[in-house]
Amino acid sequence: MSQLRPLGQVLAVSITVMAAVSCTSGSQPDSVTKVSPKPVANLVGKKLDAAVETAISSDLAFSLRDSTDSRRNIDTTQLNRYRVCFTQHSKAIAGIDLYAVPAGEKCPETIGQRANPASVPDVVGKSATDALDSLSFLGFVRDSLTVEDIKRGELDHSRVSNLTVCAQQPKAGSEFNPDEPAGITVSETC
Repeated sequence: MSQLRPLGQVLAVSITVMAAVSCTSGSQPDSVTKVSPKPVANLVGKKLDAAVETAISSDLAFSLRDSTDSRRNIDTTQLNRYRVCFTQHSKAIAGIDLYAVPAGEKCPETIGQRANPASVPDVVGKSATDALDSLSFLGFVRDSLTVEDIKRGELDHSRVSNLTVCAQQPKAGSEFNPDEPAGITVSETC
């Protein structure tokens, strides 16, 4: 099975190709050749990582969206943990919107249908890395999760590998709200 290319790399390549096609040395092209994407098989029910790889190999732009009304962020570091419920194609931009839910969750009947509110998991006592994975998989934007060390103050996510979660915000069991600030307080020992 092929490895999924990092999303940043895919976007950088897409932007570079679009810029090269748009104009060369500031000149206007005499004619434009439209590149048609390759046909795409039905992606509904597939794991999101496989669907993204299919979109990429089919020369399609893509977006990742929550299938429900919960406004959850799709964590691009954990695409294999989501399942595609719906797709919407855009021939105008040779793209596809992939609407997904966590793999263990039932797909809604329609895009944007009300979902049962998810509860914030209890991450106190877990490793900081596992806690960040759990909170971002729930739907919080990974880069907006704060990490506060009891002794040293705010930390970058890359510096938490040997730390344990001592406290969390929001509290475990509370209803997921994507607008609520979220983060963890960590230390070597709590």
